[in-house]
Amino acid sequence: MLSIRHRRLVNIVLIKIIIMNTIHLAALVSVYLIFFSLPSYTTAQLPGKESNRDRYLAGPYINSTDTPEENYFNSATYTKEGKTYKLILIGDLMPQLFINGERINKNELDIYQDQIDLLSKVIGDRRKKENDRINVHLLKVKNQILTDLVQKRLVNAISDVKSYYLTSRFLKVNGNIQEPATFLFFSEKYLRSEDKVYYFEAESNYTFQN
Repeated sequence: MLSIRHRRLVNIVLIKIIIMNTIHLAALVSVYLIFFSLPSYTTAQLPGKESNRDRYLAGPYINSTDTPEENYFNSATYTKEGKTYKLILIGDLMPQLFINGERINKNELDIYQDQIDLLSKVIGDRRKKENDRINVHLLKVKNQILTDLVQKRLVNAISDVKSYYLTSRFLKVNGNIQEPATFLFFSEKYLRSEDKVYYFEAESNYTFQN
């Protein structure tokens, strides 16, 4: 039989073991929660490598995780011989053709291939025109940022800019975080929202702006 003193010692040892195990378990749980609660590294943090053309042609008016609504860039209509043909093209979904407001069954679309081709060209021309407009704007903004980097004496010449990365949290030039005052100048001039991002990589001539 253990004496009262020995029992107390045993109890103390057991309590310490329980406490240590609890601490270890809590630490493991904390690491687990921290790891799985970290945000994924999205394109807002590290821009993707798709081309500007692909990015904007896959924009909200053409492709999206949520099926976009009908709009100017995915639908077109024309009337011939008293019939109004309307085509809707959304991403990789089956084309939707309507005649006088009545949707044509997908098994009958081949019958109206001429009308589908004509309206598809109208939609394609609209998208190309919009894409060209966007690319002109992207080039203008990129050149302005490059000019500002030189004027702010962050580099000696535009050719010295290997990359820049401007977000609502920082400005990086050639991989280096810039001073708060410099970041403030660029953020006030170019950032119109918290999720706005400007990225440029000279080696691949890749530009990302959302």
